[in-house]
Amino acid sequence: MRIDKRMLEDIPAWLAKQDDIPGGWLYIGDEKERYLLGQPGRRNMLVFGVNPSTASAGENNLDPTIKRVRKFVQKDPTCD
Repeated sequence: MRIDKRMLEDIPAWLAKQDDIPGGWLYIGDEKERYLLGQPGRRNMLVFGVNPSTASAGENNLDPTIKRVRKFVQKDPTCD
């Protein structure tokens, strides 16, 4: 999967067409790579993961790494 300026500009339209991504989630990736996974708010925490992960969009698809990241976000009063 290639990420370029055009793709980033088209994210809202692209996400609207993805039936398998639950509402409120962002997911950009494929079966081999994932570039973005999350639930954006007004103030966000950006986390770079360098480990393999099995998580995908949706509350029932979170792996231990994403659950741990979520705990950091919940403890940080500057994030929502």
